[in-house]
Amino acid sequence: LAAKWKAFLFVVGVLLLFPLALVPANWLSARGLLQGQAAWTAAMNWGVFLAVLVPTTVAAWCEGQPVGSFGLPWRAGRERLFAEGVAWGVGAAGLLAGLLHVTGVARGLGLTPGASEAIRSGPTWGLSLLGFALFEQSLKRGYLQSTLGRALGFWQAAWLLSILFALERLLAYRNPLALTAFLVTGLLACLTLRRTG
Repeated sequence: LAAKWKAFLFVVGVLLLFPLALVPANWLSARGLLQGQAAWTAAMNWGVFLAVLVPTTVAAWCEGQPVGSFGLPWRAGRERLFAEGVAWGVGAAGLLAGLLHVTGVARGLGLTPGASEAIRSGPTWGLSLLGFALFEQSLKRGYLQSTLGRALGFWQAAWLLSILFALERLLAYRNPLALTAFLVTGLLACLTLRRTG
């Protein structure tokens, strides 16, 4: 199949599985196994990650590739590159948060009522954000980036996907700085992918 059809079938697979992403969170919640917003959000974020991981696994099987070749390499001896990728990601997120704070787009309120509960639920929110990050990056920088990158070239695919996913945010964030930040963060993630695998 041509790369455009592979990308199309992958997106269709993700869209078909997306509604099922809420099933585990709702099932666990109905049985009282998820206490609080953090736990429900974590279950939901890991559900949407699975909605991307399943089509990625099927595509990898069809192409005779390991799933890790699409942005999630779990090979021994890559710890330094993984640490470098984490450093780039944390640095980019910190820079974005600082820019949003300095420009007045976002403001920290310090300790507020309920802060102790937020601190107690911190590890759960961390797990939730890890699931969300895996979902977002697997969708944007995983199979689509690999497939389109083989057809168009790595950076052409990186620009195309970064622009498309920045435009996706247009409805939620009408601030040009926020949209620019999404584009730059997307390109930085592509640079990280290129450098670290």
